[in-house]
Amino acid sequence: MNKEGNYCFKITDFEKQNFKTQQKINNVDFNIEGLISGNYWINAFRGKKNIDINLRIEYKRKFLCSRCLEKFVEERNIYRKVEAVENVNVSLPFEGQKINEEEDENLIYFDGETINLYNILKDLIVLDEEMKLLCSEQCRGLCPVCGINLNKNQCCCTVEKSSKNPFDILATLDDK
Repeated sequence: MNKEGNYCFKITDFEKQNFKTQQKINNVDFNIEGLISGNYWINAFRGKKNIDINLRIEYKRKFLCSRCLEKFVEERNIYRKVEAVENVNVSLPFEGQKINEEEDENLIYFDGETINLYNILKDLIVLDEEMKLLCSEQCRGLCPVCGINLNKNQCCCTVEKSSKNPFDILATLDDK
């Protein structure tokens, strides 16, 4: 069975009034740097033309602090409601892929007898990463002179602050 097959569910599973399941996330399947472990929960309701899926993802991931460059592990939670709609007139390269980026990000399409949640789960985990990751809000970072981690040690370096601001020249321009 391929890695995406582990995240496929039969449409008949959703015929029940309220479908619930919990599954493990295999970090090898997703090939996301630093992903250690995770679980996801599904709570789904079948409508006449769609399936409303409430996803909850909990995972542990190793990150690199943007200030001190130390590795740290963080536990994260994601909650997302998605709507699965049967693909009637559209042919897709593979199940679960969105038609285009302008489509609603909470809408997935399925063909045939299964819904594949692999892509939506992977996308949610990847997009959950912030631009600037910090090991803590109090992280002091690295000394700009000697490079020592200021969270672990103190240094005797003095950082000269320039009294001249490169944008000071803009104050001399006339408004015309």
